Amino acid sequence: MTAPQAKPATASPAPHIRERMLVGGPTGTSKTYSFLKIVEHLHASTHAVIEVDDGFERILLTEFPNLQATIYDFDEGSSKWVPRQTVARGGSLRIFHCRSFTEVMSAQRELEQMISSGTLSSQSWVCVDGIDLLYNSMRYELIDKALSRRHYQKLKKEMTAGEEWEEALEVRARGAPLLEGGDWDMIHSFYERFLTYLTFKIPANVYVTCSTTLISDKSPYEDENTKKFYESLGVPLKFEGQKRTPRVFDTLLAMVKNPNGYYVSIWKDRGGAGRPWSQTRNPGPTMLYENKEFYQDIGVVMFGWS
Repeated sequence: MTAPQAKPATASPAPHIRERMLVGGPTGTSKTYSFLKIVEHLHASTHAVIEVDDGFERILLTEFPNLQATIYDFDEGSSKWVPRQTVARGGSLRIFHCRSFTEVMSAQRELEQMISSGTLSSQSWVCVDGIDLLYNSMRYELIDKALSRRHYQKLKKEMTAGEEWEEALEVRARGAPLLEGGDWDMIHSFYERFLTYLTFKIPANVYVTCSTTLISDKSPYEDENTKKFYESLGVPLKFEGQKRTPRVFDTLLAMVKNPNGYYVSIWKDRGGAGRPWSQTRNPGPTMLYENKEFYQDIGVVMFGWS
């Protein structure tokens, strides 16, 4: 009687790792372009963008003419998202162009519906393009509403741009802040709620962009915790916008462009010791060869995407 043959061991499939990426860099360093390369590679899945900046239309028309995507603008009259005629191709990428935080909240409801219907899944990517601009727009929107309300109560009419500026100057001349403590609390509360939803409550992978700027070590206005955070990363730059934002992302990438091409550096990658990039022992930036293959050169080679 022969002993039963042991079945060969089969390797368990690698678990899906949900990506939460914050990608920073000056304008023109291919942050938006790189996201579109991800979408181009994963064309079988549906993806979504909350666009606070305004760069997708031009890139889609000039560099991705065959990518199936639709840009939506919010129509205040009907309170509905309307396809933009210049980029209304249907397909797997839906871009919600938001001019205010009010519209961002409406776009979030669209994401919620896409998730409920199964349209957005763990194979999808959601991008917020310009989250630092979003934080700024919340302040501007609140100031605009407050000034318009004050002026309307006095004059019972709509304000012109010049009148809004004069009203702002008048408020400051009286020593009154344009935004009071309670206003800042409200901004932080709603921003944190949106950031938490984006990073922790959706099944899709997350790709968020913002600008970077030099840290002013000697400035009394530079937050000490911010200085310590970036000092721990060993970089002289910081992500623009709300100071807590980088802490909720697993991966922090910085993009630059010089005469030789486009480069990306990894500032932080939680769990990176188990990723292919950590085996190269090369802490320097990786060239993207004119940024043609972000998915392959960064995703597959460095992060182990399939």
